Amino acid sequence: MTYLVEPDPQATGPLVHALVIGVAGYRHLPGGSEPVSHDTIVRHQLRSPASSALAFAEWVRTEMHHPDATLGSIDVLVSPRPGVRDPRCAGLELPSVDATVKAIWRWADLCRQNPANVAMFFFSGHGLALRSQLLLMEDFGRNPMLSCDAAIEVEELVAGMCRFVAETQYFFIDACREIPHQLTEYDSRTAPVFDGRIVEEQRKEWGVVSSTRMGRPAYGRRRGVSLFTEHLLASLRGRAARRKDSRWSVSLLALHESVSTLTERHSPAGREPQFAESRFSGDRLLHLLPGPPQVDARICCRPEKATGAARVRIVPTEPAPTEPALTEPAPDGPPAVPVLREGWWSTPLTAGVHEVSLDFEAGEYLMGPPPKRYLPFEPFDCDHTIDVRETG
Repeated sequence: MTYLVEPDPQATGPLVHALVIGVAGYRHLPGGSEPVSHDTIVRHQLRSPASSALAFAEWVRTEMHHPDATLGSIDVLVSPRPGVRDPRCAGLELPSVDATVKAIWRWADLCRQNPANVAMFFFSGHGLALRSQLLLMEDFGRNPMLSCDAAIEVEELVAGMCRFVAETQYFFIDACREIPHQLTEYDSRTAPVFDGRIVEEQRKEWGVVSSTRMGRPAYGRRRGVSLFTEHLLASLRGRAARRKDSRWSVSLLALHESVSTLTERHSPAGREPQFAESRFSGDRLLHLLPGPPQVDARICCRPEKATGAARVRIVPTEPAPTEPALTEPAPDGPPAVPVLREGWWSTPLTAGVHEVSLDFEAGEYLMGPPPKRYLPFEPFDCDHTIDVRETG
């Protein structure tokens, strides 16, 4: 076992226990250390899962702030891409199916020690879809007679964790869900994780956030984290944040909305769009931010032809007394320096209310009235169109 954060037997109170798995290297696939001659269904190694898993684990370790639980443990299993020396993976346990099942048992045992604990599971690697999504471990393909005996079924994992009562449970799955024609005629057996047992649902909040829809691929990258993990982390760091009771926080519903929007919006050009998919019960707060998040503010003019001629000034400020803002004002600070991109003036800002003014050097347009606007810039409410009028 390789804990990034070791469990403390003396710890009290609700704890977050995370199990993080990244499988970039598969020993039995072409290019692996022990390739096999039979059909392994998937035939290529991956690049981004190791980086994705380590990035998620580091976010849990250094940034996650659950409103009700402190960090208890982070268990990490990672296999790097074959032939790549990744010092970040040195000493980490390989996610063979046997090692992974044992890690799940350790994780479940920690989670059940307090009903108020928070269970977090993250997987990045190859995936398939049959009855439900299968997660392929690094020794997948080891047995020609049991094609999927080194895979774990997501549905069994999620349902089985109901027995180990941590009232809050999250599963983040970064893997393809394509349906292999080679297995459609078989009742393929996956590695057993828990005894099958129907129990009353005792979880107060649980959710499965999948990187793509049934039957669809998920996109990795040659370097860095995958498309899904990039936008999952961006959402947790603020793109999914909402202000409530003077705090900026991320709930599961807001996280789903943000991840699905960003993943589809930033899918590779010329490829089928990737749509993240979620199913969940409850909408508790998952993460509290230390302060207002950063947002990408955008301004354009109506009529659109005036946008290129405008000079835009955006300053965090108190709202005007006659024009109450929709949110609390941001602290005073220097004006932003917007850049014209694709028909919009855009700039990164700290979320909050900002004073926006436009002027036109040639005098062909005028803003207003009024000559200034006090506009809220918050996650997914960052685009504003301002009416101007021609002077001639």
